[in-house]
Amino acid sequence: MKIKNLSFAYPSRRSELVEVISDISFEANEGSLVLLTGSSGSGKTTLLKLLCGLLKAQSGEVTLDDESVERRATMVFQSPEESLFNATVREEIIFAFKESCYPDVEDRYRDIMSSCGLDHEKYSSRSPLSLSGGEQRRVGLAAMLGLSKKLLLLDEPAAGLDEPGIENVRKIVVSERAAGRIIFIATHNLMDFLDLATHVATLDRGRLKYFVTIDGYILEKVRAEDLELKGKLMVDYYRNFGRFPGDEELLSYWRGEMNC
Repeated sequence: MKIKNLSFAYPSRRSELVEVISDISFEANEGSLVLLTGSSGSGKTTLLKLLCGLLKAQSGEVTLDDESVERRATMVFQSPEESLFNATVREEIIFAFKESCYPDVEDRYRDIMSSCGLDHEKYSSRSPLSLSGGEQRRVGLAAMLGLSKKLLLLDEPAAGLDEPGIENVRKIVVSERAAGRIIFIATHNLMDFLDLATHVATLDRGRLKYFVTIDGYILEKVRAEDLELKGKLMVDYYRNFGRFPGDEELLSYWRGEMNC
């Protein structure tokens, strides 16, 4: 995937253009998981919309395998549950299959339900509107995954979720990356997904401040003192051991039971 000299501006009330994305360029390979960060208003959501063709750039281009990205990307908005409209969970997810060609729709349906932590026997006949907020979020994600696009864009997928909910989203991300998707996650909390990512891209008032590998981010960009305890421990562990820890390893490290 190649993003070259991408710029975009919104019209203002005075008919003047207000630039929100300015001359952004970078590349992402198959299997990449890019965390898109930046303060509120830095242009993260706008960039995601440009990457999937929902907005048309004033200049520059986005290509995937040297072709237009349109119809090859899907974006999951910050509140995907707000787009639910079918009578049952099954109908909601199967609806997305209309754009895809599967020899066995039932197998694909069950695979998506499983990857999203949804028991098909328990949820298939339920109304999406009868589910909890976390369950609706997973159904919304499942419906988008049914499109099976090469590029998957997630806008704050962990917002408002508790730890079990975030873990479900993480499992979905792992599964989709293993399937060869290119994934972008716009997030205010990198620690939700940092150990899964390959790159970090940071926007500052519409400009690309940096686009680096996880190694480059941990060793050169992140300020551990700005992080909460778990984040500090994860960064410190990575700097000492060259990898992220599992939960038990992180606990042992916090207790002082592991040495470099």
